[in-house]
Amino acid sequence: MMLMQAAMLQSLGSILENTRSQFPRLYFVSDEELIEALASAQNARRLLPLTRRCFPGIMDVLFDLSNSHPQTVATRWSSAVNCKSLIFLCLEAFCIWVCRSVSESMSE
Repeated sequence: MMLMQAAMLQSLGSILENTRSQFPRLYFVSDEELIEALASAQNARRLLPLTRRCFPGIMDVLFDLSNSHPQTVATRWSSAVNCKSLIFLCLEAFCIWVCRSVSESMSE
């Protein structure tokens, strides 16, 4: 039983490290927050607190009528970034989309 628990903890640690290595801003969140985000990654609205933590300039994310796809990101600087991509299958995709959207708005 103890060996099984140790193996599960080691696997979980590997998953968390792999996720963080793919998106380094996740090193700033606790293991508990990251586990919660990974568990709710299919619901983009539930990722908003993590998004705000990783990107302090983001104030809100506005969703479509079904509440499943982000449509606009509202920033601290009173600007809004329209979403061009509606693919949000996992936490990594959501974080990459936020990075891209913010970068594009700053370059305009």
